[in-house]
Amino acid sequence: MSYKDKLTYINKADKISLMNENAINEEKAEPLRDLVGKVDRMLRALNNEQKLIVKTYYMYEPKWNYVSRTYLDVYNEPRTVGQLKNIRDTAIGIMLKVINI
Repeated sequence: MSYKDKLTYINKADKISLMNENAINEEKAEPLRDLVGKVDRMLRALNNEQKLIVKTYYMYEPKWNYVSRTYLDVYNEPRTVGQLKNIRDTAIGIMLKVINI
């Protein structure tokens, strides 16, 4: 087998293995796309204030000090942790209503 033939054979084998791996990853990605769609629908139901608090707490940093600083940076209005938790609870209630529709 010459060098050129060997190179072609290796490239075909690599291509086939990559195509198989891609098919497996596509199968794994489909349920994740569905979940992302559901979360997106739930977040669209919230107002900007609720969306900021939910995203900051659950997707970035689950610490209320960080959430309160982020809220202060965006809205220039200080809120206590209790107020932020009440806004979060209201937002979760809205999100649950979207799920149960």
